[in-house]
Amino acid sequence: MLTTMFRRAAAPTALALSAVLAPAATAGADEPPADSLRTVPIPDSVRGPKFPSFTPDGERLVFTGTPQGSTRSEIMTIRENGTGLTCLTCGLDTGSDDDLSQPLVFPDGRRMVVNSGIPGGGTLVLECEKKISKCQDPEVVPLNFPEPGEGHVL
Repeated sequence: MLTTMFRRAAAPTALALSAVLAPAATAGADEPPADSLRTVPIPDSVRGPKFPSFTPDGERLVFTGTPQGSTRSEIMTIRENGTGLTCLTCGLDTGSDDDLSQPLVFPDGRRMVVNSGIPGGGTLVLECEKKISKCQDPEVVPLNFPEPGEGHVL
């Protein structure tokens, strides 16, 4: 089971992304206790990190943050030890300058649903050729829902 949350680090200018890990019933002696808290440092170049979740392979955290020099929140990944920060959506045309948020990674580890903030069409899919943990050239694919009365979304 995995639950994620945020808290500020001790330093007033540093932000940290935290994850509470509850080990499986078969956890060994080296596993942290279920109530332990791990803080993942986020570089100062990222403001307002939120909505963290692990990729299905557990290799990286996916979250929303605003990179230095930008006004839009983007979708980023980072390793649990705070290294390897990657902005998946920086420079991608999403059809809007609105903030991107709430990334939810699909179980296949190649795609995620992202809230784009666009009224009436605020959801898009970010796809990677390989898994998100090793994404090189992400693509944004809008989700087109039928107009009311024209069909049903299952």
